[in-house]
Amino acid sequence: MLPRKMSKDFTSSLKAAAGAKELLVNANMAEETITKASVDYRPLHENVREIQRDIRFHVAEIKELQSEIGKLRGDENAAKRQSIEEEIKVLEGEMVELEKRIPAEWKDKREEFVGLLKEETKLRTQYRRAVDGAYTPVQELMFALKDTGKFVEKGDAIKGLSDRIQAEEPADMVAVVQSLEKEFGEINGPGDVKKALSKVRRALRAKTPDKEKALAELEKANAAYFEEVEWRTDAAGADILPKIQSYEASIRNTIGIR
Repeated sequence: MLPRKMSKDFTSSLKAAAGAKELLVNANMAEETITKASVDYRPLHENVREIQRDIRFHVAEIKELQSEIGKLRGDENAAKRQSIEEEIKVLEGEMVELEKRIPAEWKDKREEFVGLLKEETKLRTQYRRAVDGAYTPVQELMFALKDTGKFVEKGDAIKGLSDRIQAEEPADMVAVVQSLEKEFGEINGPGDVKKALSKVRRALRAKTPDKEKALAELEKANAAYFEEVEWRTDAAGADILPKIQSYEASIRNTIGIR
Protein backbone atom coordinates (compact mmCIF):
# COMPACT_ATOMS: atom_id res chain seq x y z
CA MET A 1 0.00 0.00 0.00
CA LEU A 2 2.71 2.50 0.96
CA PRO A 3 5.37 3.52 -1.59
CA ARG A 4 8.40 1.23 -1.39
CA LYS A 5 10.77 3.77 0.17
CA MET A 6 8.19 5.03 2.64
CA SER A 7 7.27 1.47 3.61
CA LYS A 8 10.93 0.56 4.05
CA ASP A 9 11.58 3.69 6.15
CA PHE A 10 8.54 3.03 8.33
CA THR A 11 9.51 -0.61 8.90
CA SER A 12 13.05 0.50 9.78
CA SER A 13 11.62 3.06 12.20
CA LEU A 14 9.76 0.34 14.11
CA LYS A 15 12.98 -1.66 14.45
CA ALA A 16 14.88 1.46 15.47
CA ALA A 17 12.29 2.25 18.14
CA ALA A 18 12.74 -1.20 19.65
CA GLY A 19 16.52 -0.89 19.58
CA ALA A 20 16.48 2.64 20.99
CA LYS A 21 15.05 1.48 24.31
CA GLU A 22 17.90 -0.97 24.84
CA LEU A 23 20.47 1.65 23.81
CA LEU A 24 19.05 4.11 26.31
CA VAL A 25 19.22 1.53 29.08
CA ASN A 26 22.84 0.78 28.17
CA ALA A 27 23.73 4.48 27.99
CA ASN A 28 22.20 5.10 31.42
CA MET A 29 24.08 2.12 32.85
CA ALA A 30 27.30 3.50 31.38
CA GLU A 31 26.57 6.85 33.02
CA GLU A 32 26.04 5.14 36.36
CA THR A 33 29.37 3.34 35.94
CA ILE A 34 31.08 6.68 35.34
CA THR A 35 29.44 8.19 38.41
CA LYS A 36 30.69 5.34 40.60
CA ALA A 37 34.17 5.40 39.06
CA SER A 38 34.37 9.17 39.63
CA VAL A 39 34.38 8.69 43.40
CA ASP A 40 37.90 7.24 43.28
CA TYR A 41 39.06 8.89 40.07
CA ARG A 42 38.23 12.53 40.87
CA PRO A 43 40.64 12.94 43.85
CA LEU A 44 43.40 11.24 41.82
CA HIS A 45 42.66 13.46 38.83
CA GLU A 46 42.67 16.66 40.89
CA ASN A 47 45.92 15.70 42.61
CA VAL A 48 47.71 14.93 39.34
CA ARG A 49 46.40 18.04 37.62
CA GLU A 50 47.72 20.18 40.48
CA ILE A 51 51.14 18.57 40.14
CA GLN A 52 51.06 19.06 36.36
CA ARG A 53 50.18 22.73 36.83
CA ASP A 54 53.24 23.12 39.05
CA ILE A 55 55.39 21.39 36.43
CA ARG A 56 54.11 23.71 33.70
CA PHE A 57 54.91 26.68 35.93
CA HIS A 58 58.47 25.41 36.38
CA VAL A 59 58.82 24.89 32.60
CA ALA A 60 57.70 28.47 31.98
CA GLU A 61 60.10 29.80 34.62
CA ILE A 62 63.02 27.88 33.10
CA LYS A 63 62.26 29.17 29.61
CA GLU A 64 62.12 32.72 30.91
CA LEU A 65 65.43 32.33 32.71
CA GLN A 66 67.06 30.75 29.66
CA SER A 67 65.88 33.70 27.62
CA GLU A 68 67.38 36.05 30.18
CA ILE A 69 70.72 34.22 29.98
CA GLY A 70 70.73 34.71 26.23
CA LYS A 71 70.60 38.46 26.73
CA LEU A 72 73.50 38.52 29.19
CA ARG A 73 76.53 38.53 26.93
CA GLY A 74 80.13 39.35 27.74
CA ASP A 75 82.44 38.58 30.61
CA GLU A 76 80.95 41.31 32.73
CA ASN A 77 77.70 39.28 32.96
CA ALA A 78 79.37 35.91 33.68
CA ALA A 79 78.45 35.96 37.37
CA LYS A 80 74.81 36.76 36.58
CA ARG A 81 74.65 33.95 34.02
CA GLN A 82 76.08 31.48 36.52
CA SER A 83 73.59 32.58 39.16
CA ILE A 84 70.68 32.08 36.77
CA GLU A 85 72.01 28.69 35.63
CA GLU A 86 72.10 27.55 39.24
CA GLU A 87 68.53 28.75 39.65
CA ILE A 88 67.55 26.73 36.58
CA LYS A 89 69.19 23.61 38.06
CA VAL A 90 67.15 24.07 41.23
CA LEU A 91 63.95 24.36 39.21
CA GLU A 92 64.85 21.30 37.13
CA GLY A 93 65.47 19.34 40.31
CA GLU A 94 62.11 20.40 41.68
CA MET A 95 60.49 19.28 38.41
CA VAL A 96 62.01 15.84 38.80
CA GLU A 97 60.59 15.60 42.32
CA LEU A 98 57.19 16.79 41.13
CA GLU A 99 57.09 14.14 38.41
CA LYS A 100 57.92 11.50 41.03
CA ARG A 101 54.83 12.58 42.97
CA ILE A 102 52.52 11.54 40.12
CA PRO A 103 51.05 8.19 41.25
CA ALA A 104 52.26 5.17 39.28
CA GLU A 105 48.67 4.11 38.57
CA TRP A 106 47.72 7.48 37.04
CA LYS A 107 48.24 6.52 33.38
CA ASP A 108 46.23 3.28 33.61
CA LYS A 109 43.48 4.86 35.72
CA ARG A 110 43.16 7.76 33.30
CA GLU A 111 42.98 5.48 30.26
CA GLU A 112 40.35 3.38 32.01
CA PHE A 113 38.22 6.41 32.90
CA VAL A 114 38.55 7.99 29.46
CA GLY A 115 37.46 4.64 28.02
CA LEU A 116 34.29 4.77 30.14
CA LEU A 117 33.56 8.30 28.91
CA LYS A 118 34.05 7.28 25.27
CA GLU A 119 31.76 4.27 25.68
CA GLU A 120 29.01 6.39 27.22
CA THR A 121 29.37 8.98 24.44
CA LYS A 122 29.20 6.24 21.81
CA LEU A 123 26.03 4.79 23.31
CA ARG A 124 24.40 8.24 23.54
CA THR A 125 25.25 8.90 19.89
CA GLN A 126 23.83 5.54 18.85
CA TYR A 127 20.69 6.27 20.85
CA ARG A 128 20.22 9.68 19.25
CA ARG A 129 20.61 8.20 15.78
CA ALA A 130 18.18 5.42 16.64
CA VAL A 131 15.48 7.76 17.91
CA ASP A 132 15.88 10.01 14.89
CA GLY A 133 15.44 6.98 12.68
CA ALA A 134 12.50 5.80 14.77
CA TYR A 135 10.50 9.02 14.91
CA THR A 136 11.15 10.97 11.71
CA PRO A 137 9.64 8.41 9.26
CA VAL A 138 6.53 8.11 11.43
CA GLN A 139 6.12 11.86 11.54
CA GLU A 140 6.69 12.21 7.79
CA LEU A 141 4.12 9.50 7.01
CA MET A 142 1.57 11.07 9.35
CA PHE A 143 2.01 14.54 7.83
CA ALA A 144 1.83 13.11 4.29
CA LEU A 145 -1.45 11.36 5.06
CA LYS A 146 -2.85 14.52 6.64
CA ASP A 147 -2.08 16.44 3.44
CA THR A 148 -3.82 13.96 1.14
CA GLY A 149 -6.67 16.39 0.50
CA LYS A 150 -4.28 19.18 -0.48
CA PHE A 151 -2.42 16.79 -2.77
CA VAL A 152 -5.56 15.61 -4.57
CA GLU A 153 -6.66 19.22 -5.09
CA LYS A 154 -3.66 19.83 -7.36
CA GLY A 155 -4.90 17.26 -9.88
CA ASP A 156 -6.59 19.70 -12.29
CA ALA A 157 -3.61 22.05 -12.24
CA ILE A 158 -1.09 19.38 -13.20
CA LYS A 159 -3.40 17.80 -15.78
CA GLY A 160 -3.90 21.13 -17.51
CA LEU A 161 -0.19 21.82 -17.97
CA SER A 162 0.22 19.70 -21.10
CA ASP A 163 -2.15 21.75 -23.24
CA ARG A 164 -0.74 25.01 -21.94
CA ILE A 165 2.87 24.01 -22.62
CA GLN A 166 1.97 23.09 -26.19
CA ALA A 167 -0.02 26.26 -26.81
CA GLU A 168 1.94 28.94 -24.96
CA GLU A 169 5.44 30.34 -25.14
CA PRO A 170 8.01 28.48 -22.99
CA ALA A 171 9.08 31.69 -21.26
CA ASP A 172 5.47 32.33 -20.20
CA MET A 173 5.11 28.83 -18.77
CA VAL A 174 8.22 28.88 -16.59
CA ALA A 175 6.51 30.92 -13.86
CA VAL A 176 3.36 28.77 -14.11
CA VAL A 177 5.30 25.53 -13.61
CA GLN A 178 7.44 27.10 -10.90
CA SER A 179 4.34 28.20 -9.02
CA LEU A 180 2.86 24.70 -9.14
CA GLU A 181 6.20 23.22 -8.16
CA LYS A 182 6.23 25.50 -5.10
CA GLU A 183 2.67 24.49 -4.20
CA PHE A 184 3.61 20.82 -4.24
CA GLY A 185 6.68 21.67 -2.18
CA GLU A 186 4.44 23.06 0.55
CA ILE A 187 2.60 19.74 0.77
CA ASN A 188 4.08 17.05 3.00
CA GLY A 189 5.40 14.09 1.05
CA PRO A 190 5.24 15.42 -2.53
CA GLY A 191 7.02 12.30 -3.75
CA ASP A 192 8.60 12.52 -7.18
CA VAL A 193 6.04 15.03 -8.47
CA LYS A 194 7.97 18.11 -7.39
CA LYS A 195 11.23 16.71 -8.79
CA ALA A 196 9.62 16.02 -12.16
CA LEU A 197 8.05 19.48 -12.28
CA SER A 198 11.46 20.97 -11.60
CA LYS A 199 12.78 19.18 -14.70
CA VAL A 200 9.82 20.49 -16.72
CA ARG A 201 10.67 24.02 -15.64
CA ARG A 202 14.35 23.63 -16.50
CA ALA A 203 13.51 22.33 -19.98
CA LEU A 204 11.32 25.39 -20.61
CA ARG A 205 13.86 27.80 -19.14
CA ALA A 206 16.84 26.44 -21.07
CA LYS A 207 18.81 28.66 -23.43
CA THR A 208 17.10 26.72 -26.20
CA PRO A 209 13.69 25.81 -24.73
CA ASP A 210 12.70 22.21 -25.37
CA LYS A 211 8.95 21.64 -25.28
CA GLU A 212 9.26 17.95 -26.15
CA LYS A 213 11.55 17.34 -23.22
CA ALA A 214 9.27 19.41 -20.99
CA LEU A 215 6.26 17.31 -22.03
CA ALA A 216 8.19 14.07 -21.48
CA GLU A 217 9.08 15.18 -17.96
CA LEU A 218 5.49 16.25 -17.42
CA GLU A 219 4.35 12.72 -18.24
CA LYS A 220 6.62 11.50 -15.44
CA ALA A 221 5.15 14.12 -13.13
CA ASN A 222 1.64 12.95 -13.98
CA ALA A 223 2.56 9.30 -13.43
CA ALA A 224 4.13 10.16 -10.08
CA TYR A 225 1.05 12.18 -9.16
CA PHE A 226 -1.37 9.32 -9.85
CA GLU A 227 0.84 6.88 -7.95
CA GLU A 228 0.78 9.23 -4.96
CA VAL A 229 -2.99 9.68 -5.18
CA GLU A 230 -3.48 5.92 -5.40
CA TRP A 231 -1.56 4.99 -2.26
CA ARG A 232 -2.92 7.93 -0.31
CA THR A 233 -6.48 7.00 -1.29
CA ASP A 234 -5.91 3.35 -0.37
CA ALA A 235 -4.45 4.42 2.96
CA ALA A 236 -7.45 6.63 3.65
CA GLY A 237 -9.77 3.72 2.85
CA ALA A 238 -7.87 1.46 5.24
CA ASP A 239 -8.11 4.09 7.96
CA ILE A 240 -4.33 4.12 8.44
CA LEU A 241 -3.98 7.75 9.57
CA PRO A 242 -5.68 7.30 12.99
CA LYS A 243 -3.44 4.29 13.67
CA ILE A 244 -0.31 6.23 12.73
CA GLN A 245 -1.46 9.19 14.84
CA SER A 246 -2.02 6.87 17.81
CA TYR A 247 1.43 5.34 17.45
CA GLU A 248 3.06 8.77 17.00
CA ALA A 249 1.36 10.01 20.18
CA SER A 250 2.68 6.99 22.09
CA ILE A 251 6.30 7.77 21.21
CA ARG A 252 6.13 11.58 20.98
CA ASN A 253 7.11 12.26 24.60
CA THR A 254 9.82 9.58 24.71
CA ILE A 255 11.52 8.92 21.40
CA GLY A 256 10.02 11.98 19.70
CA ILE A 257 11.01 14.49 22.38
CA ARG A 258 14.72 14.27 21.54
